[in-house]
Amino acid sequence: MVGIVGYITKKDCNLRNLSKLITLMEKEISYTNVELCDRWTNRYYAISRVHHGIVNPDPQPIFNKEESLCIVMDGEVFDYQFEKQRLLKQGHCFYLKENDAEYCLHLYEEDGPKAFAKLNGSFLIALYNPKSHELVLANDRFSSHPLFYYYDNDNKQLLFGSQLRSLLKFNTLPYRLDLQALFEFFTFQRVLAERTFLQDVKVLPPASILRFQDGAISIEQYWKMRYMVEPRSEEYYVRELVKRLQKAVARKTRGNHRLGILLSGGLDSRTVLASMDKIPIAYTLGDFRNTEVQIAQKIAKIKGCKHVFLKRDPDYYFRLVEKAIDIGDGMYRFSHAHFLGFLSRIKEESDILLHGHGLDYTFHGLYLPRAHILKIALPVSDKISLGTLPTAIVQKLKYSVKKEHPEKLFQQEIATQYEESIMGSINSILENQSIYASNVYNAWDYFILHSLFKHYTFLNVACIRAYMEERTIIYDNELFDLYLSMPPHLRVTGNVYKKAFKKLAPELAAIPDANTRVKVDAPLLWEWESTTVRKILRTLKILPIHRSHHPSYRDESWPNFRELIRYNKKLRKLISETIHDEECISSKLFNVKYIDSIFNKHLSGEKNFTYLLLLLLTFGRWHKKYCKRLATSED
Repeated sequence: MVGIVGYITKKDCNLRNLSKLITLMEKEISYTNVELCDRWTNRYYAISRVHHGIVNPDPQPIFNKEESLCIVMDGEVFDYQFEKQRLLKQGHCFYLKENDAEYCLHLYEEDGPKAFAKLNGSFLIALYNPKSHELVLANDRFSSHPLFYYYDNDNKQLLFGSQLRSLLKFNTLPYRLDLQALFEFFTFQRVLAERTFLQDVKVLPPASILRFQDGAISIEQYWKMRYMVEPRSEEYYVRELVKRLQKAVARKTRGNHRLGILLSGGLDSRTVLASMDKIPIAYTLGDFRNTEVQIAQKIAKIKGCKHVFLKRDPDYYFRLVEKAIDIGDGMYRFSHAHFLGFLSRIKEESDILLHGHGLDYTFHGLYLPRAHILKIALPVSDKISLGTLPTAIVQKLKYSVKKEHPEKLFQQEIATQYEESIMGSINSILENQSIYASNVYNAWDYFILHSLFKHYTFLNVACIRAYMEERTIIYDNELFDLYLSMPPHLRVTGNVYKKAFKKLAPELAAIPDANTRVKVDAPLLWEWESTTVRKILRTLKILPIHRSHHPSYRDESWPNFRELIRYNKKLRKLISETIHDEECISSKLFNVKYIDSIFNKHLSGEKNFTYLLLLLLTFGRWHKKYCKRLATSED
């Protein structure tokens, strides 16, 4: 997915071997064969930046005047002209025009580790001192450009890269499966915190600085996610949200690049478009020209955008299985790679792609626990306490698959560890809850958002990056600070968000939301009634879809994956082959007999095991491809 790969050691090493290793690692994060590679090696250190040549295209590393420090950077930062003037006055020399990496280099020279807290952007930075052989790796607040690393204390060496698969090219990397990571993946559709599928490979936490010197590493955080609720009026938050959305979008649309936007019929991408001064090309994905597509077309027409309909065919998701698993390192359900098959087409007309990822689960309170009547969600918060929070998370979190009993996927002696392991994972994240979130609902959201790049839908963002530049609006310090200050009762209803949207674009607020079928500014009761009726109709399978369409088609953005598994022969066959392949689903770990039974029950329509089957397919294909020399966890 482009990014950075590298290696550093305390000992002198063979340059030829080091160059070979870096070349292999580069290939693992290159997907289009036209990426540019900026590589630099010496006897102790090697690094390569793989990039598209659009953002900060100047070759790296970039050195300071004395060549005592150099920088390699993936990503970008914004709004630093004032600080740059300060650095110029203090004698720093800039040789490149508007290069973010050069600015970060001089800022670090002047301010040291404090520099990173001043950066507003989405980035991964490597700073290296050729004389002292000290390496500093730092990421942004959101870890939006993830960094995987393996530290070998015995041999005093550090291996790092933007994807886990790049580290697998290191011959002596231990292959020990992390059972706790598997439990998390099959429960929350993602791996939590710093964990990966491999015990010895970790992920750098958000807002962190990793330092390697004299063969030792240390990690410190320069910023921590804390909810600092400010008891202000609803009108205040509406005004502030409008202002900060406009500023965040202005930052993300700087430059003269050709802009595209992934436009659905919902509110999130519409909000980004409403906040823009520039006119992008709008792209909408669907199986046919359904209501979602038609609403998106209306939105694009009002804003004067060219609209492009990207039509999937029934085999679309089957074709992207392997590539989606590669990009997500197997740790995201492959079916979230929604636009992967169209990115080459989008790239023909757009240099940078915008989208609304993250706005729904921050300002719209998508995942906050809601009270229910007869399984129908009410527009009010569910009553939970700090004492019941861990149990509520595993049972009620929207994307938790606990109700499908994932523990039964494993052999009995392994399944006995499941409950304790999952509760341990949750409690470890909530350990210091009183420090970062005194409110139980903020603590709930903290569990979901403390590592934004590990959100279970992040694969869609990662896949875009693999092929072209993208910009995620929620990865903005000022915008996210507003979210952290907003009381949860103002988020759970979405009123602040919807009122802010109406101020941004009243003409777009009059167009119904494809998810609710009511206007954006409609009373909350109307929205609730509409979504409730639609849920009932969907449950009864009587929502109108033209009979000539495939059974998996829906009048929404994404297909009905339950029916896609049942009716798509190629996908059904691949799942069957995967669960019966010992290299994919090892009988030492998994209860293959039970897995086979749920597959058959799903195909017959007796029960719905959609998520478990898609997760098994994702993990199984990854395991076979990348872990042939893997020692299982019981070894």
